[in-house]
Amino acid sequence: MSREKPSAIILAGGKGRRLGRDKTTLLLKGETILGWLVSLISRLDFLETFVVYGEKIKSSGLPVLEVGDLLPGTGSLGGIYTGLSYSSSDLNFVIACDMPFPSLPLIRHLLERSASSRYDCVIPRNGNYLEPLFAVYRKTCIPVIRDQIQQGHLRIAEILPSLNPLLLPEIDLDRFDPRRLSFFNINTADDLIRAETLLGEFEENVDR
Repeated sequence: MSREKPSAIILAGGKGRRLGRDKTTLLLKGETILGWLVSLISRLDFLETFVVYGEKIKSSGLPVLEVGDLLPGTGSLGGIYTGLSYSSSDLNFVIACDMPFPSLPLIRHLLERSASSRYDCVIPRNGNYLEPLFAVYRKTCIPVIRDQIQQGHLRIAEILPSLNPLLLPEIDLDRFDPRRLSFFNINTADDLIRAETLLGEFEENVDR
């Protein structure tokens, strides 16, 4: 891994419309999903952990740096831009706050692949989809993201042609997270119920 410590960026700007409430306040095993996620990733050696909110900064009381979007209304891409802009690290792991089951070995692998290369970002390929909200971005992405947002392009996939990305192959996922629990996210009440059923399995394998 790079001699310089990476930082972590948790995106918490979503409004949770389908759930009808703020996702950061959802409870998992008696604590907020945000607190649960912060506790998990604190097992890794990050220099800083940022939580990026929308326009309004909230106070979670967690050991994190809480910031508001520098470009409000620009979705996840704007959240990544904000986190990268505040971060002191070149390498930054980005995760959405509604993804409660991150594989720590997979995060380490993403960071190692990033540190051993000059890729601007390392994004897992999951079947026919990319997972840009469970990925590593360098600060070199900042001007590209800013330019894309200024042009009205808010999809993360639209920045990739202007970057030097590594799309992590599925064989790596098979090694570090065969069930793909890292990419499970909570959008509905049914997802929250399923998260409770997956909790035991995840805790048994969280750091393997």
